[in-house]
Amino acid sequence: MRSVRAGSLVLVLLAVVCAAAVCGNDAAQGATDRSSGVSAIRLTRRIPAQVRKICAATQRHVRIHVVCPPLVPAGGVVTDPGLSYSNTYRQETDFYAMTFNNGEIRGKLHWIVGAGTAARVQRHVLSSRYWDYKGPVQRLGNVRSAGRDVALYRLPENPAGGLFGSHVVAMTRVGSLVFFASVHGYGQEAQRADIAMLIAIAGRRA
Repeated sequence: MRSVRAGSLVLVLLAVVCAAAVCGNDAAQGATDRSSGVSAIRLTRRIPAQVRKICAATQRHVRIHVVCPPLVPAGGVVTDPGLSYSNTYRQETDFYAMTFNNGEIRGKLHWIVGAGTAARVQRHVLSSRYWDYKGPVQRLGNVRSAGRDVALYRLPENPAGGLFGSHVVAMTRVGSLVFFASVHGYGQEAQRADIAMLIAIAGRRA
């Protein structure tokens, strides 16, 4: 069982990351993607019903535990099933990716969370084998946050990169799984949001 002192330390470190990403309970959402019509990334612990619905639907298709994100970009998600949905594979029940506000939607930020074994994440996130348009994946390095090693990867710009085009993806290992989180954009603000969301997910799974 995690001690109160250790748990408090994690919360303090997460609070520092959240402060940089502008966390809040009901803050308005912005984004580094200027084309979306918003200007500053904000995160919230108020999880939209559509997010919970997609988490539940995803769990029915995989054998690994789906962690519904406890910290997400504010501003809501669209309910169109073609724009907010989960990616799962019938023969690969040890991987999932949930994408929200997919594409360029005025006033909304595209974001993705998911998990899988290291091999599945390599295949479905970092490999170009299934992309219609190819491009390089750049490892930006590792950072330490809330006691966890977080790896950052820069995916190529749209239309390359598949679902993750024009994203930096933050990843961390928890047990046998690699968890990942990403919002649209390459800037430091987007990367801080990636890390804050990821640490919140990892804390829920640990």
